[in-house]
Amino acid sequence: MSEVTRRLPSLSDLNEIVRLLNIPRAEEVDLTSEAPMHEQAAVLLAKIAEWASQGAHNAKCGLLEYYTRTYAYLIETIDEHQTSWWQADIADSGGIEESTASPEAYALVALTRFLDQVRAHPDDYEQLLDNDLHARVSVWDIDRVASSRSAPRVAGRDPALYGTVLKNARIAPHAVEIRAPVQVHRHIFGG
Repeated sequence: MSEVTRRLPSLSDLNEIVRLLNIPRAEEVDLTSEAPMHEQAAVLLAKIAEWASQGAHNAKCGLLEYYTRTYAYLIETIDEHQTSWWQADIADSGGIEESTASPEAYALVALTRFLDQVRAHPDDYEQLLDNDLHARVSVWDIDRVASSRSAPRVAGRDPALYGTVLKNARIAPHAVEIRAPVQVHRHIFGG
């Protein structure tokens, strides 16, 4: 029992788990109440356990349905020694795709796919590889963006440029993943 107590996540971590699992009616849990933290944690853990149990049952029965999100993404690079800040200057550096992953997980997928592409076709990225390259991917959940009246609409726009449009409109991304030059070099050239 003491092992369980030592390994329990914090209330903020439990809230993040509830959010990432997309647990319905999670807003019913009042974490601003005067209830002790251990009681609040117990309520969140019970919700997570109930949701996980139902999901496991549905998976065994082949009834699992995945919630698909549509993401816009923008991949940018910058030389460590440049003074400009994150100029998207790579052709086809963005797009729109559907995924069942969270924005954070999708950002990792998109950045890894880009770095794999650079590794597979180094001649196409020779100029980038000659520099101390930082790489960044920004991801927007289009459904969440669409709920904002000030956000530019996707209809009629080139999907490859929509991430740039959102960035220029100063719409905050839902996830950002960055790799420093050492990480980029390690991914592309190994070791």
